[in-house]
Amino acid sequence: MDISESQWSLGGTQKVEGGEKARRQHSSIRVTEHPRSQDSVLQVPLDRWTMLRVGEGQCDVIEGCLEGMRAGETCEFTVRPHQQHLKMAPSDLHAAQFEITTEERQPKSECFSLQLHSFTPGKESWQMLPAEKWTWVLSHKQRGSQRFVQGDIWGAMHSYCCAVKLLITLNGYTREKDGVPNADGSRDLETLALNTETEAKSTHIQTEEEYRTIKAELHSNLSLCQLRLGQPAKAKDSSIKATALDPANVKAWYRLGQACLQLEDFVEARQAFGKVLELQPGSASAQNALKQVNTKAKEFDNKLGKRLSKMFI
Repeated sequence: MDISESQWSLGGTQKVEGGEKARRQHSSIRVTEHPRSQDSVLQVPLDRWTMLRVGEGQCDVIEGCLEGMRAGETCEFTVRPHQQHLKMAPSDLHAAQFEITTEERQPKSECFSLQLHSFTPGKESWQMLPAEKWTWVLSHKQRGSQRFVQGDIWGAMHSYCCAVKLLITLNGYTREKDGVPNADGSRDLETLALNTETEAKSTHIQTEEEYRTIKAELHSNLSLCQLRLGQPAKAKDSSIKATALDPANVKAWYRLGQACLQLEDFVEARQAFGKVLELQPGSASAQNALKQVNTKAKEFDNKLGKRLSKMFI
């Protein structure tokens, strides 16, 4: 994972100050905050200079262009509207009685100009100290929660995935509660010595309990995003990972039950919601969910019975 910053302008014609003075000024500029929208391809402001941190998933189109650019270069790209009916078969078009005009056959497109002013190289994950990685994990997690609250489910899922990927590289770099680092017996003395030196430079090394808790929360949050996006199978996998890491995570068990219910895995759904009631006796949401499971299971059995009965008529 590479974390870097770049300053660029989209669709603008402004000229930028050159020289070391300008670079020093721009190095202190914070990343430009811009709300993402589900109705726009370009999730960035137009006709102005913008500071972007590559890898945070603000706009895949812009990041894709910037990855192949150098400072001072300009890139032009075209955005075309997507028309679903143009991909339909001729028979479908006739059945739907579409009247495609010449203008519709040539959908309007817009051309944008992207200029990269400067680029500050970031660090690969293997170049970071454990404390740096931990800080970035928490930052991605917080950003994911902010995006979720704003209704940006895809953006939230991207942030949570970034946090999980970076957190995986911290496996084995935890410490005990008394401050003693956990040592993997498979590591040689040279590696252990390097880890000790690294930990001495770090301001904070997470404990094993903190590591597992944060990882469980990330997988649980991912499952919620996947449920909102209509991906129950993925939500089930994420919830299972969360409950394995933290068996006391009530939200993870509840989301596992929701995913299983959508997948019509009624036995597993009952077990998951039952676990919620075990951890939180009297939970109204879990009790209502169990009633819903029983209702859905009964409907499923009735439908299955009718289908099977037709086979013997």
